[in-house]
This record gives sequence, structure tokens and C-alpha cells, in this order.
Amino acid sequence: MKLYITGRCGGKTTHMVKWLMQDANRILITFNECEAKRIVHHFKLSPCDSERVMSVKQYLQSPKPQNRCIGIDNADIILEQRFWNKVKLISMTEEEE
Repeated sequence: MKLYITGRCGGKTTHMVKWLMQDANRILITFNECEAKRIVHHFKLSPCDSERVMSVKQYLQSPKPQNRCIGIDNADIILEQRFWNKVKLISMTEEEE
């Protein structure tokens, strides 16, 4: 797992869309459906690519194909929505790919 951390308007979503486009087996997860649609329209993604951009809710409700890599845009927002509180500290295990 890799982390891409910048401030607001630091190019995180652009970085994530570039990552998505490098491999057809990748899925980009957003914090809500409106954000997924905004990304599809803003980056003018093809219908095939737009199917790989979805909200966390859509992802959790969809069948999970094998051998897919997921990227999570604005993971901090997703965590705060799930826990209904500001997340101040996160620890993660770094794994080699």
C-alpha cells in the first residue's frame, strides 16, 4: 500500500485518476456518489472507465471481482463519515507489493 498525502487542492484526486487509468483492473472509491459523478465528468472519463469510479456505498453493495486493486480518494473523509467523528491519528502497516 502506498499513501499520497497533500493539503487541500494539492492534486490528490488527479493523482488517483492517473493511477486508475494505468490499469483496467483498478477501481477508484470516493466518499459519496456525487463525488464519483463529479470525477467522471471533470476528467471526461469514458463509459468503461467511469464504471470503475464509485462511492464506498456502491462498492460495498456490488459483487467483488477477483484480482482488482482499489484506490481510495480522500480516505480521511470516508473514515470520518464511518466513525461520525474527526479522526486524529491512524496507524497502518506498510506492505511490499
